[in-house]
Amino acid sequence: MVSALTDGLEIFALSAFRCFRRYTMITLGAITLFIFLLRFIVFTFRESPKFLLVKGHDAHALDVLYSVAAFNGKPAPSLTMDDFRALELEEASKDSKSIVPATTISSLKRSSRPSGFFDSFKVTFLGGLESLFGHLRGLFAERLYQYLFAVMAVA
Repeated sequence: MVSALTDGLEIFALSAFRCFRRYTMITLGAITLFIFLLRFIVFTFRESPKFLLVKGHDAHALDVLYSVAAFNGKPAPSLTMDDFRALELEEASKDSKSIVPATTISSLKRSSRPSGFFDSFKVTFLGGLESLFGHLRGLFAERLYQYLFAVMAVA
């Protein structure tokens, strides 16, 4: 009789645990779905003005700046599209005033490099990696930073 009672309790405990897991997953899924829908219905996020400027969407970047200023209750910025055009003209005039063209500089750099196929491939490949990951150089500047990065990467 005792074994029948313990078998019944084990079955009840297992079924209760399965129901608890099921209801927990349903509850967490409902909360996640609610927040996901809330993000699109209630909150309207906009791209950053910096991203829009880099992509060449100057007018949209100005609209975002004006809307952020209005939301924060601050006066609208005094930037206009004419300011952007003036900056572009200034940059174009700086580029045209350069004494040595960029192609000449790059050809001078290449002339001092090794001439073999594998050497030139290595230099090109490493130069490409430098342009991709050069901004991460400070991450490995000191031994402590290297250690912290390794620990965080493993974790």
